[in-house]
Amino acid sequence: MKGTFVITGANGGLGSNLVSQFLRSPYAKDYKGLFAVRNPASVDTLKNVLAGSSNANDHEIIAVDLSSLASVHTATNDLNQRVASGSIPRILAVVLNAALQPPMTVWRLSSLSTTFHTSCLPTCYSRAWTQWAALSLSPAGLIILPII
Repeated sequence: MKGTFVITGANGGLGSNLVSQFLRSPYAKDYKGLFAVRNPASVDTLKNVLAGSSNANDHEIIAVDLSSLASVHTATNDLNQRVASGSIPRILAVVLNAALQPPMTVWRLSSLSTTFHTSCLPTCYSRAWTQWAALSLSPAGLIILPII
């Protein structure tokens, strides 16, 4: 494989469509897809997308809760080790799609804080995301930031 693509928020509406588009593209056979979700136990939408792909076995679902910096650090350290050991190809693209928005009836300071941590901080901490490349994104690498 030539490299790895990471898509966060892969089980949501937009995320599952990004995964679907990736799997139908010519890149899916040459690049590993890592699809990041908060809870791998409840990814029915993503599993349905993967079930419809002939090359779904070349890709994997990974757990990372973007509202928890500890979870982000654990995931990035794990991926850095995997890239450094050669068990996955270096990361060439990261799509930061994950976001969280509580219902309007729950707008409290704590809700806003969680929303900010999940939707904005990962982009602020994009250095941690680029370290997923275990040492660097390629010059052609791409980070897509969510529009909030």
